[in-house]
Amino acid sequence: MKMEKISIIVPVYNVEKYLKTCLDSIINQTYQNLEIILVDDGSTDNSGEICEEYRKTDSRIILIHKENEGLSMARNFGLDIASGDYISFVDSDDFIARNMMEALYNRLLETQSDMAICSIQHVDNTGKNLYSEFTFNDIVFGKDEFWKIYTSVGHTECAVAWNKLYKRKIFFHIKSSIKFFV
Repeated sequence: MKMEKISIIVPVYNVEKYLKTCLDSIINQTYQNLEIILVDDGSTDNSGEICEEYRKTDSRIILIHKENEGLSMARNFGLDIASGDYISFVDSDDFIARNMMEALYNRLLETQSDMAICSIQHVDNTGKNLYSEFTFNDIVFGKDEFWKIYTSVGHTECAVAWNKLYKRKIFFHIKSSIKFFV
């Protein structure tokens, strides 16, 4: 079976304290056919240098240094150069489970869905799980059900970009191009 490419877009801005943990969690995924797009959004700390170090050691990393324009523009810039069959976002002050991409990818294949969502764990500085969100484990929602949950109070996991794997077509539809807005 062909392993399709997943583009992971990581906007980076002044996160030197967290960046190595974030990048290690991405490069060590069980699903390895990744394109890792780091968009250094004008960091003024050592984040850009850390990105350079990782780029030199992993050929899957594409690094872009750009002027600071904010999170939405950094994500859009990453989308503009992404070549994967699937798209995911990881915030540079977060880290992801070792099998996150594999689990989401397999779920998309099993359900023939356009997007898969995973749970969120809030952890302290030691990595201890403080609490988890997303009680809809292993459920497939239709569009109407998803939007009902999305608009309800307290469902962060539906409203953020970073705990999902999307089919590329969601962002690059023939008639439109979805972008993040400032």
